[in-house]
Amino acid sequence: MRIQLLIAFLMALLTLTASAQVRIGDPYTPPTEVTSQGDLQEPWGTVEFRLTSPESLELVKQESTISPMPFVSTEFKAGNVRLVKGVFRAPIWQHGVDVMDIELFNTSDAETAVCLELVLPEKLQLGRSTGVVGGSSVLALPAGVSPERKPRDWGCIGGVVSMRGWGQPSRECDPAFRNISAGMGNVPIEYRFRVNPGDSRNVVLGLCESFWGDARQRPIMLSVEGCTPLEFNPIASWGQHSPGCLSFAARDLNGDGFIEIMSSSSPNALDKVPILNVIWIFAPDFHPNMEEVLLGKHSEDAEYYVDVGGEHDQLFFESTNVRYEIVLPPQGWKGLLFLFSSPAGGHVPNPETMVWDLPSLTKAGRDVWAGWWVDKEPSADTMPEQFR
Repeated sequence: MRIQLLIAFLMALLTLTASAQVRIGDPYTPPTEVTSQGDLQEPWGTVEFRLTSPESLELVKQESTISPMPFVSTEFKAGNVRLVKGVFRAPIWQHGVDVMDIELFNTSDAETAVCLELVLPEKLQLGRSTGVVGGSSVLALPAGVSPERKPRDWGCIGGVVSMRGWGQPSRECDPAFRNISAGMGNVPIEYRFRVNPGDSRNVVLGLCESFWGDARQRPIMLSVEGCTPLEFNPIASWGQHSPGCLSFAARDLNGDGFIEIMSSSSPNALDKVPILNVIWIFAPDFHPNMEEVLLGKHSEDAEYYVDVGGEHDQLFFESTNVRYEIVLPPQGWKGLLFLFSSPAGGHVPNPETMVWDLPSLTKAGRDVWAGWWVDKEPSADTMPEQFR
Protein backbone atom coordinates (compact mmCIF):
# COMPACT_ATOMS: atom_id res chain seq x y z
CA MET A 1 0.00 0.00 0.00
CA ARG A 2 2.82 2.41 0.92
CA ILE A 3 4.56 1.63 -2.38
CA GLN A 4 1.34 2.39 -4.29
CA LEU A 5 0.99 5.72 -2.46
CA LEU A 6 4.62 6.58 -3.25
CA ILE A 7 4.11 5.82 -6.93
CA ALA A 8 0.95 7.93 -6.98
CA PHE A 9 2.81 10.79 -5.26
CA LEU A 10 5.66 10.70 -7.77
CA MET A 11 3.25 10.62 -10.71
CA ALA A 12 1.49 13.65 -9.29
CA LEU A 13 4.81 15.47 -9.16
CA LEU A 14 5.73 14.51 -12.70
CA THR A 15 2.34 15.25 -14.28
CA LEU A 16 1.42 18.93 -14.30
CA THR A 17 -2.02 20.48 -14.70
CA ALA A 18 -3.26 21.13 -18.23
CA SER A 19 -4.87 24.46 -17.39
CA ALA A 20 -1.62 26.38 -16.75
CA GLN A 21 1.22 27.12 -19.12
CA VAL A 22 4.13 24.73 -18.72
CA ARG A 23 7.75 24.86 -19.80
CA ILE A 24 10.18 22.78 -21.78
CA GLY A 25 13.95 23.23 -21.97
CA ASP A 26 17.27 21.97 -20.71
CA PRO A 27 18.91 22.64 -17.34
CA TYR A 28 21.27 25.34 -18.61
CA THR A 29 19.40 27.70 -20.97
CA PRO A 30 16.14 29.69 -20.80
CA PRO A 31 12.98 27.54 -21.09
CA THR A 32 10.14 27.88 -23.59
CA GLU A 33 6.49 28.32 -22.60
CA VAL A 34 3.96 25.81 -23.94
CA THR A 35 0.35 27.00 -24.17
CA SER A 36 -2.70 25.06 -23.03
CA GLN A 37 -3.19 24.18 -26.74
CA GLY A 38 0.29 22.66 -26.97
CA ASP A 39 1.80 25.49 -29.02
CA LEU A 40 5.17 27.16 -28.44
CA GLN A 41 5.66 30.75 -27.31
CA GLU A 42 9.05 31.67 -28.71
CA PRO A 43 10.70 35.07 -28.11
CA TRP A 44 9.82 36.12 -31.68
CA GLY A 45 6.16 35.01 -31.50
CA THR A 46 3.74 32.14 -30.94
CA VAL A 47 3.71 29.29 -33.45
CA GLU A 48 0.27 27.70 -33.72
CA PHE A 49 -0.66 24.37 -35.31
CA ARG A 50 -4.30 23.65 -36.12
CA LEU A 51 -6.45 21.38 -38.25
CA THR A 52 -8.60 23.15 -40.82
CA SER A 53 -9.99 19.86 -42.12
CA PRO A 54 -11.67 18.16 -40.32
CA GLU A 55 -12.77 21.36 -38.55
CA SER A 56 -14.41 20.10 -35.35
CA LEU A 57 -11.19 20.10 -33.31
CA GLU A 58 -11.67 19.25 -29.64
CA LEU A 59 -9.02 19.22 -26.91
CA VAL A 60 -8.87 15.79 -25.28
CA LYS A 61 -6.03 16.19 -22.78
CA GLN A 62 -2.65 17.72 -22.07
CA GLU A 63 -0.01 15.89 -20.07
CA SER A 64 3.35 17.19 -18.91
CA THR A 65 6.26 15.31 -17.36
CA ILE A 66 9.63 16.48 -16.05
CA SER A 67 11.53 13.20 -16.06
CA PRO A 68 13.59 11.99 -17.85
CA MET A 69 13.17 15.46 -19.46
CA PRO A 70 10.45 18.14 -19.59
CA PHE A 71 7.96 16.93 -22.19
CA VAL A 72 4.45 18.14 -23.03
CA SER A 73 1.89 16.11 -24.99
CA THR A 74 -1.38 17.67 -26.12
CA GLU A 75 -4.05 15.55 -27.80
CA PHE A 76 -7.01 16.64 -29.92
CA LYS A 77 -9.70 14.84 -31.88
CA ALA A 78 -11.64 15.87 -34.96
CA GLY A 79 -14.07 13.20 -36.12
CA ASN A 80 -12.01 10.11 -36.89
CA VAL A 81 -8.70 12.03 -36.73
CA ARG A 82 -6.45 12.37 -33.67
CA LEU A 83 -3.82 15.11 -33.51
CA VAL A 84 -1.04 14.84 -30.94
CA LYS A 85 1.55 17.58 -30.36
CA GLY A 86 4.66 16.48 -28.47
CA VAL A 87 7.22 19.14 -27.53
CA PHE A 88 10.63 19.06 -25.81
CA ARG A 89 14.09 20.65 -25.99
CA ALA A 90 17.01 18.93 -27.71
CA PRO A 91 20.39 20.47 -26.69
CA ILE A 92 22.00 20.31 -30.14
CA TRP A 93 23.31 22.76 -32.72
CA GLN A 94 24.67 25.78 -30.89
CA HIS A 95 22.11 26.62 -28.17
CA GLY A 96 19.58 23.83 -28.66
CA VAL A 97 16.32 23.51 -30.56
CA ASP A 98 12.71 23.19 -29.47
CA VAL A 99 11.22 20.10 -31.08
CA MET A 100 7.57 19.87 -32.15
CA ASP A 101 6.56 16.33 -33.10
CA ILE A 102 3.15 16.38 -34.83
CA GLU A 103 1.38 13.03 -35.10
CA LEU A 104 -1.82 12.47 -37.07
CA PHE A 105 -3.85 9.26 -36.60
CA ASN A 106 -6.78 7.98 -38.66
CA THR A 107 -8.97 5.84 -36.41
CA SER A 108 -11.40 4.87 -39.18
CA ASP A 109 -11.34 2.11 -41.78
CA ALA A 110 -11.67 4.63 -44.60
CA GLU A 111 -9.08 6.90 -46.21
CA THR A 112 -9.24 10.37 -44.64
CA ALA A 113 -7.98 13.73 -45.96
CA VAL A 114 -6.44 16.07 -43.39
CA CYS A 115 -5.26 19.69 -43.66
CA LEU A 116 -2.72 20.80 -41.05
CA GLU A 117 -2.09 24.55 -40.93
CA LEU A 118 0.97 26.19 -39.42
CA VAL A 119 0.14 29.75 -38.33
CA LEU A 120 3.25 31.93 -38.30
CA PRO A 121 4.02 35.33 -36.75
CA GLU A 122 4.04 38.21 -39.24
CA LYS A 123 7.73 38.98 -38.69
CA LEU A 124 8.84 35.49 -39.82
CA GLN A 125 9.99 35.16 -43.43
CA LEU A 126 9.70 31.62 -44.72
CA GLY A 127 11.77 30.06 -47.49
CA ARG A 128 11.61 26.54 -48.89
CA SER A 129 12.46 24.76 -45.65
CA THR A 130 13.60 27.34 -43.08
CA GLY A 131 12.15 30.50 -41.57
CA VAL A 132 14.08 33.64 -40.64
CA VAL A 133 13.42 36.34 -38.03
CA GLY A 134 15.76 39.28 -37.46
CA GLY A 135 18.71 37.69 -39.23
CA SER A 136 18.44 34.26 -37.57
CA SER A 137 17.12 30.97 -38.96
CA VAL A 138 14.54 30.10 -36.32
CA LEU A 139 12.30 27.47 -37.96
CA ALA A 140 13.05 24.23 -39.82
CA LEU A 141 10.17 22.60 -41.67
CA PRO A 142 9.88 18.82 -42.03
CA ALA A 143 12.15 17.40 -44.73
CA GLY A 144 10.60 15.48 -47.60
CA VAL A 145 7.11 16.99 -47.26
CA SER A 146 6.02 19.88 -49.49
CA PRO A 147 3.41 22.28 -48.07
CA GLU A 148 0.81 24.11 -50.16
CA ARG A 149 2.08 27.66 -50.87
CA LYS A 150 1.39 30.39 -53.42
CA PRO A 151 4.37 31.38 -55.63
CA ARG A 152 5.31 34.76 -57.10
CA ASP A 153 6.91 35.39 -60.52
CA TRP A 154 10.36 35.57 -58.92
CA GLY A 155 12.04 35.47 -55.57
CA CYS A 156 14.22 33.64 -53.08
CA ILE A 157 13.05 30.21 -51.93
CA GLY A 158 15.68 29.69 -49.24
CA GLY A 159 15.28 30.76 -45.60
CA VAL A 160 18.34 33.01 -45.82
CA VAL A 161 19.50 36.09 -43.94
CA SER A 162 19.58 39.55 -45.57
CA MET A 163 22.66 41.59 -44.63
CA ARG A 164 22.49 45.13 -45.98
CA GLY A 165 25.72 47.09 -46.06
CA TRP A 166 27.80 43.94 -45.49
CA GLY A 167 29.69 44.30 -48.77
CA GLN A 168 32.54 46.81 -48.85
CA PRO A 169 33.51 47.03 -52.53
CA SER A 170 36.87 48.69 -53.05
CA ARG A 171 35.99 50.22 -56.42
CA GLU A 172 33.12 51.84 -58.27
CA CYS A 173 30.34 49.33 -58.97
CA ASP A 174 26.60 48.73 -58.94
CA PRO A 175 25.26 49.72 -55.47
CA ALA A 176 23.77 46.24 -55.04
CA PHE A 177 27.27 44.89 -54.31
CA ARG A 178 26.95 46.45 -50.83
CA ASN A 179 24.20 44.00 -49.85
CA ILE A 180 24.16 40.21 -49.61
CA SER A 181 22.05 37.29 -48.57
CA ALA A 182 23.81 34.68 -46.45
CA GLY A 183 22.81 31.04 -46.04
CA MET A 184 23.31 30.67 -42.29
CA GLY A 185 23.47 27.03 -41.16
CA ASN A 186 24.61 25.87 -44.63
CA VAL A 187 21.27 26.83 -46.20
CA PRO A 188 21.60 27.37 -49.98
CA ILE A 189 20.55 30.70 -51.51
CA GLU A 190 17.99 29.74 -54.17
CA TYR A 191 16.04 31.92 -56.61
CA ARG A 192 13.40 31.19 -59.22
CA PHE A 193 12.47 33.40 -62.18
CA ARG A 194 9.39 32.86 -64.31
CA VAL A 195 9.94 32.39 -68.08
CA ASN A 196 8.07 30.61 -70.84
CA PRO A 197 8.62 26.83 -70.50
CA GLY A 198 11.90 25.82 -72.11
CA ASP A 199 13.12 29.40 -72.64
CA SER A 200 16.75 30.51 -72.44
CA ARG A 201 18.23 33.55 -70.70
CA ASN A 202 21.62 35.20 -70.22
CA VAL A 203 22.22 35.19 -66.44
CA VAL A 204 24.87 37.29 -64.70
CA LEU A 205 25.75 36.82 -61.03
CA GLY A 206 27.64 39.39 -58.97
CA LEU A 207 29.80 38.56 -55.94
CA CYS A 208 31.94 40.53 -53.50
CA GLU A 209 33.61 38.79 -50.53
CA SER A 210 34.09 41.35 -47.75
CA PHE A 211 34.72 39.18 -44.71
CA TRP A 212 37.45 36.69 -45.51
CA GLY A 213 40.82 37.45 -47.03
CA ASP A 214 41.83 33.78 -47.03
CA ALA A 215 40.85 31.97 -50.25
CA ARG A 216 40.35 28.69 -48.36
CA GLN A 217 37.45 29.99 -46.33
CA ARG A 218 34.51 30.48 -48.69
CA PRO A 219 34.64 28.95 -52.17
CA ILE A 220 31.03 28.50 -53.28
CA MET A 221 29.05 26.40 -55.75
CA LEU A 222 27.09 28.36 -58.35
CA SER A 223 24.30 26.38 -60.02
CA VAL A 224 22.32 27.96 -62.87
CA GLU A 225 19.70 25.82 -64.61
CA GLY A 226 20.96 24.65 -67.98
CA CYS A 227 24.64 25.06 -67.02
CA THR A 228 27.25 22.85 -65.42
CA PRO A 229 27.61 23.71 -61.68
CA LEU A 230 30.66 25.88 -61.08
CA GLU A 231 32.85 25.92 -57.97
CA PHE A 232 34.01 29.51 -57.70
CA ASN A 233 36.37 31.30 -55.33
CA PRO A 234 35.89 35.11 -55.27
CA ILE A 235 39.01 35.68 -53.15
CA ALA A 236 41.27 33.57 -55.37
CA SER A 237 39.86 35.18 -58.53
CA TRP A 238 39.32 38.81 -57.55
CA GLY A 239 40.53 39.36 -53.96
CA GLN A 240 38.84 40.64 -50.81
CA HIS A 241 36.39 43.54 -51.28
CA SER A 242 36.69 43.20 -55.07
CA PRO A 243 33.34 42.95 -56.90
CA GLY A 244 33.05 40.78 -59.97
CA CYS A 245 30.54 39.26 -62.40
CA LEU A 246 30.08 35.83 -63.97
CA SER A 247 27.91 35.07 -67.02
CA PHE A 248 25.85 31.90 -67.61
CA ALA A 249 23.82 30.71 -70.63
CA ALA A 250 20.75 29.51 -68.73
CA ARG A 251 17.79 27.46 -69.94
CA ASP A 252 14.63 26.07 -68.37
CA LEU A 253 15.65 22.44 -68.75
CA ASN A 254 12.76 20.81 -66.89
CA GLY A 255 10.10 22.88 -68.65
CA ASP A 256 8.42 24.06 -65.45
CA GLY A 257 8.43 27.71 -66.55
CA PHE A 258 11.15 28.83 -64.13
CA ILE A 259 14.90 29.29 -64.31
CA GLU A 260 16.52 28.30 -61.02
CA ILE A 261 19.70 29.82 -59.61
CA MET A 262 21.53 28.66 -56.49
CA SER A 263 24.58 29.68 -54.48
CA SER A 264 25.55 26.94 -52.05
CA SER A 265 28.50 26.00 -49.89
CA SER A 266 31.38 24.22 -51.59
CA PRO A 267 32.42 20.89 -50.03
CA ASN A 268 35.91 22.40 -49.86
CA ALA A 269 34.84 25.52 -47.92
CA LEU A 270 35.85 26.04 -44.30
CA ASP A 271 33.05 28.60 -43.88
CA LYS A 272 29.80 26.82 -44.80
CA VAL A 273 27.75 30.00 -45.23
CA PRO A 274 27.17 30.77 -48.94
CA ILE A 275 26.70 34.36 -50.11
CA LEU A 276 25.32 36.18 -53.17
CA ASN A 277 25.17 39.91 -54.03
CA VAL A 278 23.46 40.57 -57.37
CA ILE A 279 21.45 38.79 -60.09
CA TRP A 280 20.79 40.07 -63.62
CA ILE A 281 18.52 38.12 -66.03
CA PHE A 282 18.91 39.33 -69.63
CA ALA A 283 17.34 38.26 -72.92
CA PRO A 284 19.21 35.28 -74.46
CA ASP A 285 20.62 37.42 -77.30
CA PHE A 286 21.72 40.28 -75.04
CA HIS A 287 25.39 39.91 -74.07
CA PRO A 288 26.60 43.12 -72.41
CA ASN A 289 30.18 43.85 -71.45
CA MET A 290 30.80 42.46 -67.93
CA GLU A 291 32.62 45.62 -66.84
CA GLU A 292 29.58 47.70 -67.77
CA VAL A 293 27.27 45.29 -65.94
CA LEU A 294 29.48 45.53 -62.84
CA LEU A 295 29.20 49.33 -62.98
CA GLY A 296 25.40 49.09 -63.06
CA LYS A 297 25.05 50.43 -66.61
CA HIS A 298 22.74 47.63 -67.80
CA SER A 299 20.54 47.04 -64.75
CA GLU A 300 17.61 48.75 -66.49
CA ASP A 301 18.10 46.50 -69.52
CA ALA A 302 17.58 43.34 -67.44
CA GLU A 303 14.30 41.43 -67.45
CA TYR A 304 14.96 40.78 -63.77
CA TYR A 305 17.43 42.73 -61.64
CA VAL A 306 17.84 41.64 -58.01
CA ASP A 307 19.72 43.53 -55.33
CA VAL A 308 20.11 40.32 -53.30
CA GLY A 309 19.35 41.03 -49.66
CA GLY A 310 18.44 44.62 -50.52
CA GLU A 311 15.28 46.62 -49.92
CA HIS A 312 13.41 45.36 -52.99
CA ASP A 313 14.41 41.70 -52.76
CA GLN A 314 11.51 39.34 -52.11
CA LEU A 315 10.57 35.78 -51.21
CA PHE A 316 9.33 33.43 -53.93
CA PHE A 317 6.39 32.28 -51.83
CA GLU A 318 3.78 34.71 -50.57
CA SER A 319 3.77 35.19 -46.81
CA THR A 320 0.77 33.16 -45.81
CA ASN A 321 0.15 30.33 -43.36
CA VAL A 322 1.71 27.01 -44.32
CA ARG A 323 -0.75 24.23 -45.18
CA TYR A 324 -0.01 20.51 -45.35
CA GLU A 325 -2.57 18.48 -47.32
CA ILE A 326 -2.23 14.90 -46.09
CA VAL A 327 -4.21 11.77 -46.95
CA LEU A 328 -4.18 9.23 -44.12
CA PRO A 329 -4.75 5.59 -45.11
CA PRO A 330 -7.28 3.49 -43.17
CA GLN A 331 -6.04 3.14 -39.57
CA GLY A 332 -2.98 5.06 -40.78
CA TRP A 333 -0.51 7.49 -39.23
CA LYS A 334 1.69 10.41 -40.32
CA GLY A 335 4.40 12.21 -38.35
CA LEU A 336 5.86 15.68 -39.03
CA LEU A 337 8.94 17.06 -37.26
CA PHE A 338 9.40 20.83 -36.78
CA LEU A 339 12.44 22.47 -35.15
CA PHE A 340 12.64 25.95 -33.58
CA SER A 341 15.68 27.81 -32.28
CA SER A 342 15.66 27.99 -28.48
CA PRO A 343 15.28 31.30 -26.60
CA ALA A 344 19.07 31.25 -26.12
CA GLY A 345 19.38 32.09 -29.84
CA GLY A 346 21.38 30.56 -32.66
CA HIS A 347 20.24 29.00 -35.93
CA VAL A 348 18.29 25.84 -36.63
CA PRO A 349 20.05 23.19 -38.75
CA ASN A 350 19.16 22.89 -42.43
CA PRO A 351 16.46 20.17 -42.49
CA GLU A 352 17.45 19.09 -46.00
CA THR A 353 20.96 18.10 -44.92
CA MET A 354 20.80 17.46 -41.17
CA VAL A 355 21.29 13.97 -39.74
CA TRP A 356 19.10 14.48 -36.65
CA ASP A 357 15.80 12.59 -36.44
CA LEU A 358 13.21 12.15 -33.68
CA PRO A 359 14.99 9.25 -31.88
CA SER A 360 18.38 11.02 -31.85
CA LEU A 361 16.81 14.34 -30.79
CA THR A 362 14.96 12.57 -27.98
CA LYS A 363 18.15 10.85 -26.84
CA ALA A 364 19.99 14.20 -26.79
CA GLY A 365 17.27 15.69 -24.60
CA ARG A 366 17.27 12.76 -22.19
CA ASP A 367 21.06 12.56 -21.96
CA VAL A 368 21.53 16.17 -20.82
CA TRP A 369 18.85 15.76 -18.14
CA ALA A 370 20.38 12.48 -16.95
CA GLY A 371 23.34 14.53 -15.76
CA TRP A 372 21.06 16.89 -13.85
CA TRP A 373 19.11 14.11 -12.11
CA VAL A 374 22.15 11.99 -11.26
CA ASP A 375 22.14 13.02 -7.58
CA LYS A 376 18.57 14.32 -7.28
CA GLU A 377 15.10 12.83 -6.97
CA PRO A 378 13.05 14.19 -9.90
CA SER A 379 10.47 16.64 -8.54
CA ALA A 380 9.24 20.20 -9.02
CA ASP A 381 11.48 21.32 -6.15
CA THR A 382 14.68 19.92 -7.66
CA MET A 383 14.08 21.41 -11.13
CA PRO A 384 16.47 24.18 -12.25
CA GLU A 385 15.52 27.65 -11.03
CA GLN A 386 14.21 28.81 -14.42
CA PHE A 387 11.50 26.11 -14.31
CA ARG A 388 10.10 27.09 -10.90
